Amino acid sequence: MAGPRSIEKVSASGVVVVLGGGVDGPRIPFRYYPDLGSASDRVWHAARLYRAGKCRQIVLSGGVMPGGDGSEAVAMQCFLLDLGVPKQAIVLEEASENTIGNARLTRERLKTEGVDRIILVTSALHMPRARRIFERAGFEVIAAPADFEVVDRPFDFLCVFPDAKALNGSSRAMKELVGLLLIR
Repeated sequence: MAGPRSIEKVSASGVVVVLGGGVDGPRIPFRYYPDLGSASDRVWHAARLYRAGKCRQIVLSGGVMPGGDGSEAVAMQCFLLDLGVPKQAIVLEEASENTIGNARLTRERLKTEGVDRIILVTSALHMPRARRIFERAGFEVIAAPADFEVVDRPFDFLCVFPDAKALNGSSRAMKELVGLLLIR
């Protein structure tokens, strides 16, 4: 199952892999700390999995980003350290530029440790495509999605009118659908 579920229902694995996309790095002198984007709860979710004993190591996968200085992996590490995850439990993969790179470079890094089974953390919207890509890279994937955008809300008549948020959501959904078609 890849839908929402409690931490207790996620199977344990030695390693959690968190995909970038939820944070921007610092941009001194304008921003001294990472900027937590709307998808940053994937990093918080990884910290919860670690504290619950579901893994011994967290791999943060994400390269250089346009919205900040440094890599997504380092920006996520800053957040995890603030959440109390010890530095020795964190592994950085800072070279990937997309999901295929995340999977390939994480596989190279974990192959020497004999890791074949991972808990994959990314946004719920991105999980189907990311899971497929990581499975093709040779991992057994336990999906632990975060950042669920569909929530139970009362109907609001204004929601039927186009707005920037809806257009952004449609654009992201189309990217995932096209990505799924391309990896087939």
